[in-house]
Amino acid sequence: MKKVFPTEINESTIIFVEGKDDEQFLRGLLQKIEIEDYKIIQLNGKNNLNKVLPAAVKVSGFDKVKNILIILDADDSPDNTFKSVLSALKKANLPLPKRPGEPTNNGQIKVGIFLFPDCKNPGTIEDLIIRSFDKNVLNCIKEYINCAEKLGFNPKNEAKSFVYCYIAVQHEPSGNFDVSIKRKHIDLEASVFDNIKEFLKRMVCR
Repeated sequence: MKKVFPTEINESTIIFVEGKDDEQFLRGLLQKIEIEDYKIIQLNGKNNLNKVLPAAVKVSGFDKVKNILIILDADDSPDNTFKSVLSALKKANLPLPKRPGEPTNNGQIKVGIFLFPDCKNPGTIEDLIIRSFDKNVLNCIKEYINCAEKLGFNPKNEAKSFVYCYIAVQHEPSGNFDVSIKRKHIDLEASVFDNIKEFLKRMVCR
């Protein structure tokens, strides 16, 4: 497995995410709500959490960590994903949240789990981002994807297809979320992001 955690930790907050898009999106949100002093660790796939988390707690400086955030896609089952995260936390001897979106409130380390899109429904980070897009443009994209499917194309991840199609029709589009955020193609002021912002504030702000 690719090494995905540092040799030393100096930050008070550690955030585990699946990959690059998640990291870029969260960096944008954290900057928006003025949160600093954090380290984001990419798992390169959420199935690696069970290996990465127990290894990360052994890294030099981990004893100074105050907050651990695990932010993943719910995918087909929020319940199964939550149980999988709890299993990894148990393996690392860390506190266990009672439910997604609700941080632990006892012990030296605060632990919280957020499952995209909203801690309740199946889906991904893209499903959350889509909720911020103009509905008229989304209808056009749906027609395009339906047309492509009739021609034999079969998008593996329809939500991801929607996001990148939406960005592609913007002025100076970019395949990177950080650039799309800077250019307002992904509007972090949209109310659909209030839940994840509130979670981040509850986890990090004291």
